Amino acid sequence: MKQTSKTSIRDIVSTREAIALATLLSVAHSTAAEPAKKEEAGNQKKQGQDGAVLDEVTVSATRSNPYNPQRVQSQKFTAPLVNTPQTISVIPKEVFNQQGAQGLADVLKNTPGITFLAGENGHVGGANSMNIRGFEASSNIFIDGVRDNGNYGRDIFNVESVEVVKGPAGDNGRGSTGGYINLATKTPQAESFYSGTAAYKFDETDANDHQRLTLDMNQVIENGPVPGMAFRLNALLQGGGVQGRDYAENNSWGLAPSVAFGLGTETRLTLAYQYWEQNNRPDIGFPGSAVPDTTSPVRPGGYVDRENFYGLTSDFDDVTSHTIYARFEHDFNDRLRFNNLTRYSLTDREAIYTVLGAFTAPDTVGRSRQAFYRETETFTNQSNITAEFETGSVGHTFAGGLEVAREKAHNPRDFVTASLGVPGGTNIYDPDTGTPVAADPTYNWVDDITVDTVAIYANDTLKFNEQWQASIGTRLEYFDAEARYKQEASGIVTRYQSDDLIFSGKAGIVFKPKENGSIYAAYGMSALPPGASSLSNDNGSRSTGGPTVPGGPLTGNNNLDSDVQKSYNYEVGTKWEFFDKNLTTSLAIFRSERENVSVGPNDPVTGEPTAYGDQVVTGVELGASGYVNENWMVFGGVSYLESENQDGNDLTFNPDWTANLWTTYRFPIGVTIGAGARYTASTAARVDAASGAATATLPESLIFDAMVSYELTKNVTLRLNVNNLTDEFYARTVNTAADSRRAYLGESRTYTLSADWKF
Repeated sequence: MKQTSKTSIRDIVSTREAIALATLLSVAHSTAAEPAKKEEAGNQKKQGQDGAVLDEVTVSATRSNPYNPQRVQSQKFTAPLVNTPQTISVIPKEVFNQQGAQGLADVLKNTPGITFLAGENGHVGGANSMNIRGFEASSNIFIDGVRDNGNYGRDIFNVESVEVVKGPAGDNGRGSTGGYINLATKTPQAESFYSGTAAYKFDETDANDHQRLTLDMNQVIENGPVPGMAFRLNALLQGGGVQGRDYAENNSWGLAPSVAFGLGTETRLTLAYQYWEQNNRPDIGFPGSAVPDTTSPVRPGGYVDRENFYGLTSDFDDVTSHTIYARFEHDFNDRLRFNNLTRYSLTDREAIYTVLGAFTAPDTVGRSRQAFYRETETFTNQSNITAEFETGSVGHTFAGGLEVAREKAHNPRDFVTASLGVPGGTNIYDPDTGTPVAADPTYNWVDDITVDTVAIYANDTLKFNEQWQASIGTRLEYFDAEARYKQEASGIVTRYQSDDLIFSGKAGIVFKPKENGSIYAAYGMSALPPGASSLSNDNGSRSTGGPTVPGGPLTGNNNLDSDVQKSYNYEVGTKWEFFDKNLTTSLAIFRSERENVSVGPNDPVTGEPTAYGDQVVTGVELGASGYVNENWMVFGGVSYLESENQDGNDLTFNPDWTANLWTTYRFPIGVTIGAGARYTASTAARVDAASGAATATLPESLIFDAMVSYELTKNVTLRLNVNNLTDEFYARTVNTAADSRRAYLGESRTYTLSADWKF
């Protein structure tokens, strides 16, 4: 395991400045080596070879609209988004780059119905632990269509778009009820370009400023050994503080080279690698009792500075991630295509951090130290056939395939508190950041979990005529999980094994009253077998779910003999494209159900649930994305949810209203202005089962953002982002303790100066 010493941004720069310098020099060299631009055609007549004057020919092309994508990355979807009977939000890089986003959590502010959780037991607070439409979805994050296990915040420097698919996640196998998230990474293109962003971020508090440099270069290789070659490199270097928070740091760097062969030909191969490293001093939260409108029985009598850091300067949260990717594609003809994707990832996260306890009047807040360690490894191979054909008068767009995967996690847990150093309580107004430096933590257990899956799937869009279509999809998956639990003190190893055959599917009917619109009704189902979330859950620091004695039982839904959770989704909706298909709007009414959720006490001998319950969420969601006219772009959505569990109470972290809007307008003088708003209604973080009353509450928030940019030249744009324009003091999330003891604050009013360049 790693040593506990921290790596500062100065250390990162000093050890990697050569890489950054070499990268920038390569960009400059490549730009200088670019052939001179062809002379633009003027408004003049051209002469033919015989000297005759020829009529001028004007060639025009439809402007691409990155703000209104027509399809998702996955070839499992067999219809354009406007004809897909399901709610899907595609957030392109053009949107989140304008906003100065850095991580996945920043991007997900652009879609309604998502609520972040507080990071219990090692989860990254407010980053990778989330609900979608009221249901926990931390184990349903995918990259390029492959499940990305692990408990870490994800950077977006190598991300082309983020796709949020609502409803049961059966497209990719076992899944939750609310939906899943897919990150589509950047790959080589058939046109050379060189771009990047240098950003400087600061606020009005004493927090350290933050710097971020990204590079995205794509070079077509002329006269290569095979036709259609291109090389792409994405790079990241960032470091500095967290706005509004003393001492916290966010440092990382990454490189993502890729090469493609055969672009523009019938046979294509793409090879890619990504390395990303994080060295953070984590922000472990702020006393919830000092946040207005939280549910807290005891509150401090004086003002508590929002900048106060309650962790220790020796806290750290380190991640290293390696990904290898290969995609082979072949077009047999215009109607039959094959592709194969192989992806391997290895992610290692280790953290020691200080956690807030209860506030005790008049001025003391409790603290304890925790540790987290998990190594996750995933190998996946997917083969897919896409075909277009007819059966009689019915047209088909078919996609089917085979997927095999092995997912593994190595997870020391149940740390010995004394091995971390005990910080004790601290003054809520003037916290002590003293440093009981810990050696490598001691763990009582080491868990090794392996999940093997083999799945076949088939999806088909049937076109009956110009007005009527149907979409059908099925997936049959064999799930085999093995768990090995070793008690360190005795050396005793206990093994568990479980396997299930999982069926998931969806069906929808689509009516198109006009070519630019659709009305649909759809049904979907998915399943979650026992232990399916063990690779990404939050049990890395404690014994929750795992055996507490050798040979002891697994408990609740982790018990391998518990019932398979089933999810069902019913949805009716409509989608319309306006302004020459540049703007898409959507409306969906839905009902999501989950059954076989462990709710009662577990059997003391077997660990099996003694009672199960059901959970239901019904709601309405509206969305809009694209151009209103040539200069005006909008991207936004509104969601209303109602929920109920087996007790008749609301589900936690399930606000009834959430909404987001981002809009920009470009003036002829090269100035673009943008504005955004994000609203989250108050929601319960903990509910008393008997009374239904909220004993912990996440207060409502309404946050405004603004942006202005100026095209300094045709290649360089200067941009200023101001987030939290009104400097609201708000919590992004709170933990589930009855006294709301820990809150994660949203950033203070923050300014980001950026220079975007592209050649």
